[in-house]
Amino acid sequence: MHPPDESSAEPPRPSLRERLALLAINGAAFQALYGACNLAAARAGVTRAIATPWDALVPFVPWMLLPYMTSVPLLIAAFCLAPDRPSLRALSQRCLLATVLATLVFALWPLRMITIDAPPSTPLLAALARMLARLDRPFNQWPSLHVAYCVVLWPALRDAVRSAAARTAIGAWLGLVVASTVLAHRHFLPDVAGGLALGALCRAVVPARRAVPAVALYYIVAAIAALVLGLTVLWLPPCLWLGAGFGAVALAYAREDVDFLHKRRGRFPAWIWWLHAPYLIGYRLTWHLVRWRERGRAPVTPFADGLWIGRRLTDHEVALLPADCAVIDLASELTSTPQLRGRAQSFGLLDIVPPAPARLAAILDAIDAQRALGRPVYLHCAMGYRRSRQVALAWRARRESIPTP
Repeated sequence: MHPPDESSAEPPRPSLRERLALLAINGAAFQALYGACNLAAARAGVTRAIATPWDALVPFVPWMLLPYMTSVPLLIAAFCLAPDRPSLRALSQRCLLATVLATLVFALWPLRMITIDAPPSTPLLAALARMLARLDRPFNQWPSLHVAYCVVLWPALRDAVRSAAARTAIGAWLGLVVASTVLAHRHFLPDVAGGLALGALCRAVVPARRAVPAVALYYIVAAIAALVLGLTVLWLPPCLWLGAGFGAVALAYAREDVDFLHKRRGRFPAWIWWLHAPYLIGYRLTWHLVRWRERGRAPVTPFADGLWIGRRLTDHEVALLPADCAVIDLASELTSTPQLRGRAQSFGLLDIVPPAPARLAAILDAIDAQRALGRPVYLHCAMGYRRSRQVALAWRARRESIPTP
């Protein structure tokens, strides 16, 4: 049995706040990682290039600076025009993946664009060339992120308009941006080929429509980002540790491994604390933040017929539970409340993603077993927002589907 799907209740179009939040996340990731790679390459005095004989034949076309500098407005437009949440999420995930994969290559294999061009004669183009020289250092070459973003942006911008003429114009302009990377002498031809391949890879890895949230992908992105920062501007050992922890979480989500933290009797073993300390501490801090933010609300909520739901409780809040209350703990990322460790049944679930049918059935059976004994049940997850509510809704749906004698 699956928990009831609440996604159909979502508005068809994302809010401006959602669009700006995802755009800000992508912008921050780009600035931090791309900037770190630029800084590291400049400090190292990188001079290596991968120009081909054909690159010597490519002329410098000054007016191509104009389309080259429209990549940021195109990105903003794509995030603002995405027609629905799945499209917006796919766009954001593809851009994030392109950013971290490209910057990982930049960190491992730094290259430099080496050309000597006469400044444009037109004042406007000359000003653009000077501004671009300040903003875009001659590093971070292969693969071209400009080109990769164009490949990712094409389906997003294409689906945002209905007019065939508008789609043709968008496609032509994106093609012009790709061409400008070499005609404005910002990249060599191999960089363009690498960017095309990277963009195609990101579109293949991240589907346009996804039934289950891509939690594993976000942790992979975080792991690669930590590695990039360690290879460029930060101390590598702690970044490797952080990246390994995020990578292990990504693997757990990919495998649907609900027991990857090995929670036993409400506690984590020492080696789990060592590997996953940032992850576990992050959840703990979030739990404290939720407690503070909702300090005026009761942490325990009656749901139906002896079933209570909520978040992980403090020892002081345990007194709010009904007498002789059974406890079912769904929070795999937090240690159990000390006063409840002796009586809590642990059925850890991964956050955000829906539970597997077999795991859900086991939890529902445990609730039914306690209710058959006449005991009230407190069903809780970490924050009380998602997992406990999903399971409670599934329990009610199963009860309502059973015919009464």
